[in-house]
Amino acid sequence: MGDVKVYLNGRRFGLISRERCEQLQSLGVLGRVDSAGFHLTLDEISSGLQRLNSRLADAGALLGWRDEFIDVLDWSGALHLGSMERAAARFWGSYTRAVHLNGWVAGGRGAPAQVWLALRADHKATDPGLWDNLVAGGLGLGEGVSDALKREAFEEAGLKLEEALECLSAPPLLINRAVDQGWQRELLMVFDVCLLPQWHPQNQDGEVQAFECMTCVEAAKRAAGGSMCADAALVTQAFLRRRGMPGVEAADPRTAGG
Repeated sequence: MGDVKVYLNGRRFGLISRERCEQLQSLGVLGRVDSAGFHLTLDEISSGLQRLNSRLADAGALLGWRDEFIDVLDWSGALHLGSMERAAARFWGSYTRAVHLNGWVAGGRGAPAQVWLALRADHKATDPGLWDNLVAGGLGLGEGVSDALKREAFEEAGLKLEEALECLSAPPLLINRAVDQGWQRELLMVFDVCLLPQWHPQNQDGEVQAFECMTCVEAAKRAAGGSMCADAALVTQAFLRRRGMPGVEAADPRTAGG
């Protein structure tokens, strides 16, 4: 059947399954469907999406409504179109942005010896009970990368970045994959943070149920073993390869597409 491209006021916006396209039509959503995709036209994007997403939530098509707004971007991530509820992003397959922090501890020669990972709470709307990077979270509406990193670092791990020995930005990654809620197209902005050996994380927002500090070999096995969420596995594998860890498996190309 294939997936259906979504256009919002003429701009490429997302990607939905054929079934979701039919669901939108069955709910009376006014959109034109042709060989190019599903064309949605709204007089005012932010308020129009809010009304539409509320209808989808009432119909059970959206899960994990959070009353959190994010920027609506076009498919390339270059154009800002408006705002919408965070829980709707994967339904529409729209472009989102997140920060990921690799928290590592140096060994005797200064190279990474251990990596901190976080176990996501069982009540999380996405990827509950899976291992994650020490810090990972989406950008809020109008939020800059630096502010998001500082906020998420404290909320998820009780980390103040000024306490770190080193904080370096790394090449961003784009994850592009089908998920249970629809489609995830997310730019992962990655940071490598060297932490003191005596530092220990303390979750502040209830979204992490445990932390574990493990060797790089153990982290590589966990990233490849299916117990880690796909974006965190991608970030962890890239970190270990960047730091000269031999034998790290390449990420599944289906999760790293452009």
